[in-house]
Amino acid sequence: MIIFPPDDKFKGARLHRIGFERHSLYLAPSRSQYIEIWKCHCLIPNSWENIIKIHFKELIFKVYGFDKINDVIYCLCIGILDDCEYPEILLLKIDTLKFNSYIMLKLDIDSGDEFENNVLIDNISIISSNGGLFMYDSSIIKGDIPYWEIKITNNGTFKIINQKIIDKECEERKNLLSTRFPVILDAKERKVLRFTNTSSVLIYNKDLEDWVEYTISIDNDLNPSLIENKGLKESYGSMGHRVKAVESKLQIVSDGNYIIGNVLDKHKYHFYEFQVNERKKEYSFKILSCFKWNEDYFKMFYPMIGNDKIIFISDASITIVPLKPLSLCEAMFWQYQKLHCKVSKNNVYVGGISQEEIKNIIGCKGIKSLI
Repeated sequence: MIIFPPDDKFKGARLHRIGFERHSLYLAPSRSQYIEIWKCHCLIPNSWENIIKIHFKELIFKVYGFDKINDVIYCLCIGILDDCEYPEILLLKIDTLKFNSYIMLKLDIDSGDEFENNVLIDNISIISSNGGLFMYDSSIIKGDIPYWEIKITNNGTFKIINQKIIDKECEERKNLLSTRFPVILDAKERKVLRFTNTSSVLIYNKDLEDWVEYTISIDNDLNPSLIENKGLKESYGSMGHRVKAVESKLQIVSDGNYIIGNVLDKHKYHFYEFQVNERKKEYSFKILSCFKWNEDYFKMFYPMIGNDKIIFISDASITIVPLKPLSLCEAMFWQYQKLHCKVSKNNVYVGGISQEEIKNIIGCKGIKSLI
């Protein structure tokens, strides 16, 4: 487990999760007049870098999505730019490999009515899958799920294409009641997961345009009783059935392609990979790792995952937990980092040494990155 503090410049700001790929963590501190994004190498505590900062007269709304394939961060926002008088709906396409490199796209006039009439901005999330970009209402428990593909046009605008996920009534599923927020398995295929009031789950099949029941596999490492939900605060409206909170020992974390189940049980966090067997129409949770819970680290946090690590983000600390053992190279790199770090009174690592400095010390030339 690796723990280090957020940059001092983030004090007083809520940190928005954006994405994690390879060893780069991307965060956005909440600012009332800025789109501001930072990145950090997860094995170098003091490596925070600001990759973009865009000023607005007024920033009404913003939400982020991360395209790992093309190293792009998308920001869907509504705001008034410095040289404008009225708010606009904008999509920023930000290059994560450069500094201050982005393209600003306006909502195409053909999508104006669709956005105004059907998009509830307080509830939407955007997510990237296989290089595509998608938007959906992440608060719907039962009923149709509003869902759109976001397409960039050739004239410097973007469109939203309605691909609503329909919830057909079915006699065979009448006893399966959805109990949690929808979880994206594959955004491009509109493959969405719903947990139910039983041990079965429902997965949407876009070819059938219907939900398919998957039963729990006997080759499953997670006690099904830990999946139970309680304390739901429900509300109903014209757009569907929503809840304000889900109380369950099982927390689901997804990046749109990879899903981890996180369970706090007997003072330990247990991490499970969610797997689907399409042939048998079964699912399972397979154990990855566990570690002892410490209240000092997890008073309030937001989780985010990569392919082999889970990150807990709070105002006081960034906690990185390997889901699989570190590679030999990563382990050696981190041990060397610790020689150049101090442990603060809050028991987090402060300081560090850059890759360039390490390469100069060991006389390593011709290698772009050590890990």
